[in-house]
Amino acid sequence: MTLQLSKKRVGAAPLTAQWRRPKARELTGPFACVVLVLIMSVISPGFLSFNNFANIFSQSSILFVLALGQMLVIITRGFDISVGAVAALSSVVAVQAVAPFGEENAIIFGVGTGLIVGAINGYLIACQGLQPIIVTLGTTLIVRGLATALVGDAEVISLPSDSFLQSLGYSGLLHIPSLIWIASGAGLLIWAVTKRLPFGRWLYMVGGNPEAANLVGVPVRSSSVIAYSLCGGLAGLAGMFLLARSGSAVAIEGAGMELQAIAACVIGGIALSGGTGSVWQALIGAVFIQALLNGLNLLGSSPFVSEMVLGVVLVSAGALDYIVRKFH
Repeated sequence: MTLQLSKKRVGAAPLTAQWRRPKARELTGPFACVVLVLIMSVISPGFLSFNNFANIFSQSSILFVLALGQMLVIITRGFDISVGAVAALSSVVAVQAVAPFGEENAIIFGVGTGLIVGAINGYLIACQGLQPIIVTLGTTLIVRGLATALVGDAEVISLPSDSFLQSLGYSGLLHIPSLIWIASGAGLLIWAVTKRLPFGRWLYMVGGNPEAANLVGVPVRSSSVIAYSLCGGLAGLAGMFLLARSGSAVAIEGAGMELQAIAACVIGGIALSGGTGSVWQALIGAVFIQALLNGLNLLGSSPFVSEMVLGVVLVSAGALDYIVRKFH
């Protein structure tokens, strides 16, 4: 009886922390967005136009989907820097599969490729005890090489001109682009998984205190493997988004987006120490980054300047997260 009580007390801490700690962080992302909009509206008058905001949200859909997957693994105290490469490989696989298997199956193969790579990452990290940085960096190199080999000398492979997938990049419903609807559906699904299912509670417990979670019977390893699998699957979905927007697959597509996805989570207020995170925070972070890049583009900044500014913002967000954790 004493042992059971001690287990309950030990296991309660992560859940309690999970519901308390995010409160101080949830205002960080919205506050940053408001400040950014105010600054950009002053120095770039065209920033506040309806068309520009529609463009920002449309472009944010890809980064939001990647940030959703990144959020899941960050909650478990991990991260995945292979998502950009996985998105590229998934798009290449999908294009290659269109002719022999049909477009619907090609999409399944593309997303499935991401799921498989994510599951491998999760197994090596959660079950074999390897470090996330080593595993996902190695995966990035392997996946990029595989994508390059599949593309071959062509460098770029394209969808058929009458492709349904390509039409998604330009179609919409109620004047809202299709990709935004699909990204919203993915966001609602991940929200339901993290907030309404036992698996979601397990993730927060694993990130809050894995030892305590193991004591109260949480399947720590399998939860982490599933988190990485979902992260890979969402990266595969992002690859379909890239394919829909451009109509072609490139082996180097998505380079740098893995860091943007991590930055979106941090800027949104998700702690890299694990145990916290929400779909709302991932969305805010993704929109902030895309709005920042959009504003800099309107100002005529070079891509190098944009990367430098994004790096400064990421470091600042990390420092702010440290301060919030220290005093709360």
